Amino acid sequence: MWTSAMEGRYGGDWGVEFSVIEPGVLFFDGRPDVVMNLVDHEGDAKCLSEYSGWADLHRDPPKTVQAYVCTTSGGSPVSRSGAAATAAHEFIHAVGLGHAFNKAGDMMCSVEDGRPTCSGLATKSGKPSNFNSEAVAQMYGTDGFAVPNNPVKYKSRFYDDAPGGDAPATYAGRASAASLPPPAASPPPGPGAAPAVIPAWIKASAGWWADGLVSDAEFVRGIEYMIQNGIVQVRPTDRDAGAGEGAGGTAAIPQWVKAGAKRWADGLVSDEAFARGIGLLVSMGIIRV
Repeated sequence: MWTSAMEGRYGGDWGVEFSVIEPGVLFFDGRPDVVMNLVDHEGDAKCLSEYSGWADLHRDPPKTVQAYVCTTSGGSPVSRSGAAATAAHEFIHAVGLGHAFNKAGDMMCSVEDGRPTCSGLATKSGKPSNFNSEAVAQMYGTDGFAVPNNPVKYKSRFYDDAPGGDAPATYAGRASAASLPPPAASPPPGPGAAPAVIPAWIKASAGWWADGLVSDAEFVRGIEYMIQNGIVQVRPTDRDAGAGEGAGGTAAIPQWVKAGAKRWADGLVSDEAFARGIGLLVSMGIIRV
């Protein structure tokens, strides 16, 4: 992704040499700049409960930079496109780029200090934007990843000059970087599925919506996307109740639903009860799947 984005925009040689190291292999042929570890939820309980990917960041990397990508959700593989998007996000962190801010749906948007850096986080892009590419060029020039060409200071900010206002991003910035949520996850349950178990990171999104940091429309779009991709699992009876009915996201969400989302985000309501609430929004036609 990054080679295509940078060479297509600037030319130069942005190729990355890589080797696939199978489990059980203890040594590399040489010292790599970045190691991308593919992990699953079964081996790391925090995978897809607290993060979908993260990377160590250093001002002047003294050693190989480690990055991690979650590859399964609930025992089922994350989609190739989802894993690729997370890997692209974490790779560019590893070579110095921080998160994007106020750039709706940008691949480099994420969560910092428990708050989203952009709107549209649930359906963010899986590929680098022109904004991302231009920021990388500010650090590395236009000839490739080999050596940073410009004296960019730690936590420098770059700005998007497109219409609609400046969108800053910080670079070479933080000890770790979460990439939430993943673009896709396991398939939805079939008839007779077990009670809903919702990944913990979705609680943060529900809390932001309840606190007014995410609009109703964004919340609805995000929940629809997550139901369709199996990230939020709604019981079939709930889903069937509203199939093809109603306002398709145009109706107002009742205030008590928002209050319930806040209580769920605070741990006062069970996952299954929250899933029933989502099922009710489906039956009302507010969420359409």
